[in-house]
Amino acid sequence: MSFRQSISAKLLGIGGGAIACLLLAGSYLVLHQVEGTVASLSDRYGTEMARATATGIATELTEVAATGRSMAEALAAVHARGVKDRQTALDILRSNVESSDYILGSWYFEAPNAFDGKDAQMAGRKDLGSNSTGSFMPYWSRLDGKVTMEPAEDGQVYPEAFYTAPAETGKPAMIDPYAYDIGTKKVLMTSVAFPVMSGGKLIGTAGLDIALDNLTARLGALKPFGDGQVMLLSGNGKWAAHPNESLRMQLYDDAGKAEVQGALASGRDTQLAVSGPGDVGLRRFVMPFPLKTMGATWAVVMDVPDATIAAPARSLATGLVVGSLVVILGVLASLFGSVRAFIVRPLARLSRSVEALGQGDYQRAVEGTDKRDEIGAVAAVLEGVRGELAKGQRSRQDQEEMRRAAEAQRDRQSAVDNAKAEDLKAFVHAVEAGFDALAAGDLTVRMNREVAPEFEPIRQQFNASVAALEATIGSVVGSVGTIRM
Repeated sequence: MSFRQSISAKLLGIGGGAIACLLLAGSYLVLHQVEGTVASLSDRYGTEMARATATGIATELTEVAATGRSMAEALAAVHARGVKDRQTALDILRSNVESSDYILGSWYFEAPNAFDGKDAQMAGRKDLGSNSTGSFMPYWSRLDGKVTMEPAEDGQVYPEAFYTAPAETGKPAMIDPYAYDIGTKKVLMTSVAFPVMSGGKLIGTAGLDIALDNLTARLGALKPFGDGQVMLLSGNGKWAAHPNESLRMQLYDDAGKAEVQGALASGRDTQLAVSGPGDVGLRRFVMPFPLKTMGATWAVVMDVPDATIAAPARSLATGLVVGSLVVILGVLASLFGSVRAFIVRPLARLSRSVEALGQGDYQRAVEGTDKRDEIGAVAAVLEGVRGELAKGQRSRQDQEEMRRAAEAQRDRQSAVDNAKAEDLKAFVHAVEAGFDALAAGDLTVRMNREVAPEFEPIRQQFNASVAALEATIGSVVGSVGTIRM
């Protein structure tokens, strides 16, 4: 009998299949429930990470803005007290350019001839922050680890937003990313700019510059979920920090443009599905954060591969599947061992006993009668049958022995009868011969041949009669002889 036809195989198939189905169904239900929870937690984690990053960037930019505000207020206070010394203003500006790793430049751009009224006299005094026209336009920059002072020219200042925005509104401004020439380099930057007021009059603007490279490096060090990336959008939707340098200062022009503009306008975070390099699916978290002191709202943008976000759920699924398979294999192994121990081996012993009975061997006791289970009960019944069959076998053997004994007795009796018949025949022939001899006058005839015991008296009597006859005849012959004489 093949394994597939055996009871153990059927039990293993049915039991193992049922357990496997139940485990897989349970795993699927658990996975379905947990997968949604894990996905929700991953989204929440991503959102919280983006929010934390946004909060950190907002805090650092706010600190830069606070430094710039303090610098502008210090310039205004010194000027209001009548101290209109350009060197003093230069010293105030220089101390701030080194106050933070974010800060690239520190500057003050006076309104035309508004700082000390000596623009014409200061023309070309670069050492005092004056440009070629004498306007007080000091610009301290920290580039390649060195702090240098390079006055800006009027044409570089008055048309630009870092001057016009605070000058025209009288309020601080967070300037959108722009390019600015520092020495021989064109640097991408953003600025915090403040109006400088003295005696109720605008005497210029002051501010601090932040290099976009610095922002990008700062955010590039962050690796959400291990392989994500963090970027920064300005208030009007331009990239302030992005690993692709060609996109910096460019307007957001990717999937979900309207949603991003809406998030910047409303200050509410949003999530987008976008494609990265190689058409890799990305989850994009857009987390706006307000720069309250600057009257602007910027946004942290965090991209995380969908596969990475789904990794915990996938890992959980793999763990559940592997765990289920291990449990199934363990259950099947236990079932296999149990079936072999409690069914296959006892049934094999019963089968051997049945085969022995089928072959007529009723002397071998049936195995397994000591068991207290159903197989033991069957073995006990089979043992009773074996006992009855053994009794029948012994009875048949006794009857066969009696039959053979009777046949042997009959054979012996037949042989005796045949011998007697032969002896009787021989005896009769002997008697006939004797009588024939007597009839022929041969009085010497005798029956000396051995005969069966039952004929011995007859032989003796025959011989005696012949002897008596011989004697009588002899006597008669004698008498006749006497008479003749």
